[in-house]
Amino acid sequence: MAQKFAVNFQLDLHTETISTAHLKSPLIVAPSQSVREVLELLLDQKQGSVLVCDGEELVGIFTERNALEFMANDGDLEIPVQKVMSKRVMSLPPDASVSVAVRTMAFEGYRRIPILDEEGHPLGVCAASGVLRYLVDHFPEVVYTLPPEPHQPPQQREGA
Repeated sequence: MAQKFAVNFQLDLHTETISTAHLKSPLIVAPSQSVREVLELLLDQKQGSVLVCDGEELVGIFTERNALEFMANDGDLEIPVQKVMSKRVMSLPPDASVSVAVRTMAFEGYRRIPILDEEGHPLGVCAASGVLRYLVDHFPEVVYTLPPEPHQPPQQREGA
């Protein structure tokens, strides 16, 4: 069973595209919108990030992490979001594999990656929560049978 799981898991991660990992619709704001407006939008939509676009071009991302840093520095809520957004944005094309997204998130420390079409227009956002949901959907027998503490022996014998 472990061998079969490992093979299926690797095949699926390398062959399935990121679009199967429960992409979120992108929340898009203009660079000139105030941080207050952006925070209200995030709260209202129950999202953890917005894509900052100048027209249809992605110019930045504003995430929960940016918000925390902003608040820790007692930032002015009326300044444009472009002053506090992350300008260097890692993105992926829609045909990228799930394994590429997982590697990028794990090794680069991203929790959200914008998915852009060939012209660089946002199509969606791949979030760590979507990847986790993908794993649960595809491998429930492994996820749901894990003990609360892996590698911990059972406290009691099972069976009669």
